[in-house]
Amino acid sequence: MCMHTLIQQLNAHAVIAGRQVAALQSLMRGWQNFPSSWEVSNDPCGAQWDGVMCSNGRVTSLDLSSNSGLSGPLPTSIGNLKQLTTLLFDNNQLSGPIPAELGGITTLQILNLADNQLGGTIPDLSTLTKLNVLNHVTLKTPICRAISSGGLYGQVPNRLFTLPGLQQVILSNNAFNGTLGMTGNFSQQLQNLSNTAHFQQLETSLWTELGLRPGSAFLSGVHFNKDDYLEIQVRLFPLTGTSFNLSELIRIGFALNNQTYKPPQGFGPYYFVADPYVQFPASWGIAQKDSGGAPQLKGARFFTFDELKNCTNNFAENNEIGSGGYGKVYKGILAEGTRVAIKRAEYGSKQGGVEFKNEIELLSRVHHRNLVSLIGFCYEQGEQMLVYEYVSNGTLRQNLQARGIYLDWKKRLRIALGSARGLAYLHDLADPPIIHRDVKSTNILLDDNFKAKVADFGLSKLVADTEKGHVSTQVKGTLGYLDPEYYMTQQLSEKSDVYSFGVVMLEILSGRMPIAKGRYIVRDFRMAIDPNDLEYYGLQGLVDPAIHEAAHTAGFRRFVQLAMECVEESAARRPTMNLVVKEIEAMLHSEGMSSGSSSATEFEHAGATSSHLYSGTVVAARSNSSGSIPEEAPHPEIQHGEP
Repeated sequence: MCMHTLIQQLNAHAVIAGRQVAALQSLMRGWQNFPSSWEVSNDPCGAQWDGVMCSNGRVTSLDLSSNSGLSGPLPTSIGNLKQLTTLLFDNNQLSGPIPAELGGITTLQILNLADNQLGGTIPDLSTLTKLNVLNHVTLKTPICRAISSGGLYGQVPNRLFTLPGLQQVILSNNAFNGTLGMTGNFSQQLQNLSNTAHFQQLETSLWTELGLRPGSAFLSGVHFNKDDYLEIQVRLFPLTGTSFNLSELIRIGFALNNQTYKPPQGFGPYYFVADPYVQFPASWGIAQKDSGGAPQLKGARFFTFDELKNCTNNFAENNEIGSGGYGKVYKGILAEGTRVAIKRAEYGSKQGGVEFKNEIELLSRVHHRNLVSLIGFCYEQGEQMLVYEYVSNGTLRQNLQARGIYLDWKKRLRIALGSARGLAYLHDLADPPIIHRDVKSTNILLDDNFKAKVADFGLSKLVADTEKGHVSTQVKGTLGYLDPEYYMTQQLSEKSDVYSFGVVMLEILSGRMPIAKGRYIVRDFRMAIDPNDLEYYGLQGLVDPAIHEAAHTAGFRRFVQLAMECVEESAARRPTMNLVVKEIEAMLHSEGMSSGSSSATEFEHAGATSSHLYSGTVVAARSNSSGSIPEEAPHPEIQHGEP
């Protein structure tokens, strides 16, 4: 009996293994540029197949993200990988429909198909109750479904919204039709349904039909309440001046309360609930010397002082996550759970009202995936505060010092590329251009996907048309990163940022601080480089031991050369950030990795609505004995004190 049972188990195991091999071979037959290691043997678990992980002889993880040139369809046989918990196919060139058989892999916890050319209708994935992440990494519970491939069409199935714990659905950039039946057995956690095009239409309709100026209607707090009604907070700004007069308030209130205003198609009957009218901060009032009216914002919102006070438990010390020359930084939580970093100016660093207004107007127009996003601001009761997105995986410096995520060579290349793209955007596509002035590894943050985001450019120097190319100002930079030409000219330029970025590149190579124990990293590299050393380029003693193998890769020597070009003494001999981006993209391609973009300065159009536009209202932090918000990795936004 025992022998018979054992034979049955072995037979079952052989059948399962055969199906797994057949599924992977089916992928190989339909794909171009699949990993060459897949052809070495017929056993994905017995040999080392790139991207494949097994447990007890069964395939549990398939990670082929960012494989340059990987293209073809997703076959239905992928559904035979019944033990799969992780499926990462993002940043490739896969095409065709998403197979319905994916819904049969009930063990699946992470599914990422982002940045491909997939199309067709959405299959039924409602059986994937263990799914934590779909399309992009978020939190450890199934909170977000992002279906934004750009090629999907047809009716959106209602069962899409039934996963336990689901809080957000993003359906942008597709060709869906029909209506969403927003009733039934939805996830009780569903808080945010965003289709950017529809909400942009609603914004345009509001300011047009209510006789306001373009861009003066803003939406936030989009969520479903306990009765399954879609609630939207609408903020309106006056046509002239800083506040609505009584007749304008009556006119707008009448249009909304009596449903004289008709929303665009797709929004049904509504009812209007008015909040107490709070005039825009008196700091921009006509009685002050500061003038110019309320700021014209794109994708950012105004927070009251009380909102941010409640968000941070009255700016509790336990919620302080950084400090610097501008002031202190606190963490807070928005209504739907989004964490934010709140930068609060101290007395000596506050600007005049006009200067502060001009700065937040510009920052609200700066939208790039490699820049920390401005969510909003506060300017009342004598306060000046900027509210940024919270970036959770710490700084590049922290991770290089092994206080966070292990960064292999490929991750470091991608971080270098992302931060270079952010700076190139500031220099070439921001209007007006922005010189960062304090580029350093503690101002490069890593998000949940380890994507680099440049921080602390909010107090950077704008380049006015009359002084295009340089600014003469009190220096903001950090010792070890500062352009040596500054000491002679007292001027900073875009090439000063290039020098600082070159120092960051040397940190990426060595893991070292720019200045440590009286040694300067730039001088050490200049003295050590030996072109005749074909193995380590003379840098064996300087390269971070964690990436020693990188010295044998195609892009290593060019990366070192590019870093040294960036830290040239003469600014005229340094490359532009746009050229740096193109060079690092070429290195990634030489390593067989996708750069993730064909454009050196890929950006989200500044005129588009920011993803933070619907971030909601601030709620008081959950109470606990310390008065602090639940702890995460320290947000490194402001750590000006360290070099």
